[in-house]
Amino acid sequence: MSWVMKLEKSHKTFIFWAIPILLLITMGIFIYLFFTSFSKRRIVEFRPAKIIEITEPFSGSLHFNDEFGQNILSKIVIDSINSAQKTIEVAIYSMNDERIRDAIYKASDRGVNIKLVFSDVHRDINNRLFSEKRDNITRKDILSRNINTQKSEYMHHKFIIIDRGEETQKLLFSSYNFTYIQDKYDPSFILETDRPEIIEIYGEEFDRIFSGLRGRDKLSKEYNPFAALIKYPEGFLEIWFTPQRINTGIKDRMLNLIENSKDNIKSMIWLMTDRDIAEDLLLASKKISVKILTDDYNFSVDGSVFNFMIKKKKQNHLDNLEILTDENRNKELKQIFNEQNLNSFLHHHLMIFDDKIALFGTNNWSSGGFFRNDESIMVSNIPSLVSDFNKSFEFNYNRNKYYQ
Repeated sequence: MSWVMKLEKSHKTFIFWAIPILLLITMGIFIYLFFTSFSKRRIVEFRPAKIIEITEPFSGSLHFNDEFGQNILSKIVIDSINSAQKTIEVAIYSMNDERIRDAIYKASDRGVNIKLVFSDVHRDINNRLFSEKRDNITRKDILSRNINTQKSEYMHHKFIIIDRGEETQKLLFSSYNFTYIQDKYDPSFILETDRPEIIEIYGEEFDRIFSGLRGRDKLSKEYNPFAALIKYPEGFLEIWFTPQRINTGIKDRMLNLIENSKDNIKSMIWLMTDRDIAEDLLLASKKISVKILTDDYNFSVDGSVFNFMIKKKKQNHLDNLEILTDENRNKELKQIFNEQNLNSFLHHHLMIFDDKIALFGTNNWSSGGFFRNDESIMVSNIPSLVSDFNKSFEFNYNRNKYYQ
């Protein structure tokens, strides 16, 4: 055999073995990169801007408007405004309740300094509600800001601070907008607390928003979306704001909590479009119970994950996964009030893990809710908070599952 033939034979042999070896190496690199990125997401370290140790128990109470036609939440807001002695600071996405407006005016009349922050999505309503004159009195003592919406960034907060820094200080943090229909018909919550360490954190956020530092502009400053980890004798309370940074925000905390759940997950959500959250809930439902109650209005909107999840449930026989809407509650509502055009919003953004940890706040589980808007979220294992949210979930879940 000539040297030329030997060379050709060795070349063919080399190609014969090289191609599968290269394919194996490529596949190995792909698998390594996949699992490396996969594991990085799961072992992400959450570093709060502040760690606060409190020696006395947590003090605060949750309020819900799960029953139809009541004015529980507006009464709490009005009573709190009426109690203000020094300052009132409001950050609210939507408001049309003149009763709350009038309470603010009365507070201004007795010398309370007032600052209001609104989303400009409702600028016209806000301008009509807070016209410059009332009873021929110029309202220059009420400072207000309509936060401009840029690139689908919404000022979506819902909190009010009374007398910050004073003995009478109080925070109301909620999923409830100050509107008539949300007060009477849309299941929502208010957390009322006088804890100064919590009020301080929300005061810092209010100062940012009121000064004009909001949305993704925060990310260029010294801003940590994980604002505080507060440790009480009976448990912890985390405070998160958005927008988050990539892989260092509340979305990643949610994924972490889903992946580490051992027994069950329960959630009530107005809008959910995030595919990562959906995928992790599907994965969790292979082993544990996952119950989701969502708003019927948003169930099939563009980007909603629920049709995708139901399809996967059927394909993979995920019997542990249950997805309900509040359609039955709305049928009941229409019968009671004989109003066929009335649709109640399930306005919670709640997830409960193993009946031990509750995540609750203002943000929808969407790209905007995580990465663009100004939102607020708490995570806590304080038994009283978890228990109350669990009761609200069970009430709404049973109302929609068993209503005839």
